Amino acid sequence: MLEDRIQYLKDNTSNLSTEHDPHAQHKSTPDIIQHLADHGDPTKKKIYTQYLTNLYKSGGMKQEDTDRAKDVLSNFDKYKTKLSGDAKQLTVKQYPSLTHIETAVEPHVGTAVTNKEKSVEVKAKAETGNLPGHELKYEDENIKIFHLKDADTSKKLYASKNDKTPGAIHPTEWCTARDTSNNMFDRYNSDGPLHVVHRKSDGAVFQYHSHSNQFMDHKDNEISHADFKTIAPSLHKAWREQPDLV
Repeated sequence: MLEDRIQYLKDNTSNLSTEHDPHAQHKSTPDIIQHLADHGDPTKKKIYTQYLTNLYKSGGMKQEDTDRAKDVLSNFDKYKTKLSGDAKQLTVKQYPSLTHIETAVEPHVGTAVTNKEKSVEVKAKAETGNLPGHELKYEDENIKIFHLKDADTSKKLYASKNDKTPGAIHPTEWCTARDTSNNMFDRYNSDGPLHVVHRKSDGAVFQYHSHSNQFMDHKDNEISHADFKTIAPSLHKAWREQPDLV
């Protein structure tokens, strides 16, 4: 029955474009669907593979997002009965991105673990740039910019959180910080350095990768104009003074 469901999707899904997914490992539609089923759908019966396929088709996710999708859909599956009305219907129209699902489910996720329970020593070293792999490159009254050097440090400082783990000091949904085999840090880092901006006013973190022209917030969405505006003067000053940061 499971094989029939996946095969039906493979046979009846029009060609999936990878134009929005520059790091896509799988190019053919059947391979993409199998990847989404194997790595993104947390259910034994693969009841969410259709949604993931539609989401990928709409450009709402990339292949590198499957581990995140698995966590998000696990929470959705666990807490969907607490949602009301149309919110229980998992469709691309209702949830055009993984972030939309997270926002709906987040109030119901029963995690009581906080960042304060993480090592104070590690946090202090990270914030001062004295942690190997997290080099402080620039600081002023508004921001700090760190050069993030390796995948282990990225996971330690920026991995996501869920019911089972408290996450890192600064939990994010970055694919470069995923504590899984699908971590994308090395692939991005091979193209150019990854930098993380800490906004001092509220502790918000943003990651930018100049080579791929990406600047993401902690939810792994493109930084908003409002957020960028708050750090732009300091960023431009840093980039003028240290061209290697761009």
